[in-house]
Amino acid sequence: MKRIGIRDVAAAAGVSTTTVSHALNGLGSMTEETRQRVHEVSQELGYRPNRMASALRREQSQAIGFLDDTVATTPFAVAMLRGAQDAAVAKAYSMIVASSAADPEVEAHEIALLRSFPVDGLIVGRMFHQYVDLDPAAIGMPVVLVNARSRDDGLPALVPDEVQIGKDATRELLVAGHRAVAHLTITTPGCARDWRIAGYRGAIAGVARERLVYAGEATTESAREAALPLLRDADRPTAVFCFNDQMAMGVYQAAQRCGVRIPDELSVIGVDDLRIVAAALDPALTTVALPHYEMGRRAVEMMVSLIDGSVLPGATTTMTCVLVRRASIAPAPPE
Repeated sequence: MKRIGIRDVAAAAGVSTTTVSHALNGLGSMTEETRQRVHEVSQELGYRPNRMASALRREQSQAIGFLDDTVATTPFAVAMLRGAQDAAVAKAYSMIVASSAADPEVEAHEIALLRSFPVDGLIVGRMFHQYVDLDPAAIGMPVVLVNARSRDDGLPALVPDEVQIGKDATRELLVAGHRAVAHLTITTPGCARDWRIAGYRGAIAGVARERLVYAGEATTESAREAALPLLRDADRPTAVFCFNDQMAMGVYQAAQRCGVRIPDELSVIGVDDLRIVAAALDPALTTVALPHYEMGRRAVEMMVSLIDGSVLPGATTTMTCVLVRRASIAPAPPE
């Protein structure tokens, strides 16, 4: 079958090819009747614009690359992609998603591949808030980071407010009357770990004694092994703020082994709002939700502004995280 082209639409609608192009792209000055007729004719004929040809003419592809490490395979972080996709559709952009599986060599290959399509800009997303080392000059297009930041804050970035996460989670336990509040975190330094610790310390200072407990990894298994001696201690805490929800599940398992009842004898709070964990635990876990959807949505909006030249590159934006109250926190037990 013959491919329907812009000239076919113009002939059928009785207008010029320029009018067709302007009508379909929301440009130019014409009556609403003409614009509507062009849209109707293009749909009747099954016309599909040649995006590559348009990109060559405008030197823009109306496409954005989204490169993630493991975001696309992580239940709670995939909302980041949904937010980006929704914003791209609203801005009349296409989005091409690639994943590096956290392999630097694969990431370099995917960046080169996205440049060859081409795309007008690159969003780089990370499952965990971390520093990234990227040279936008070498990449050759605008770059926006999501759940990640450059060390000099020289690239536009959208990240959770980690200090506020630590403060809000700890204060929720303090407000319930707890004064023996431990923070179960991980050994590996990083943006999320270090600033959540800072928030915990800021909230607990002068109110209760600090008690940091380290697990090797941010996993249920590591948290369970770290929590067992903590809960067997005669001076065990009455509340635990966990680095993430998976680690909170490890605390639940340790509490069960030690015969400690949640929340009557031990209150627990996590971070992420990983629904398949937080809502499924018994009792359901109180947690701090990360703004994955909103970060993805705003990243595309920021990228489109960069492409249009209406926003200067640089600056990191910290985003508010919402406390999700469930049933894992109770008033502190009497001493």
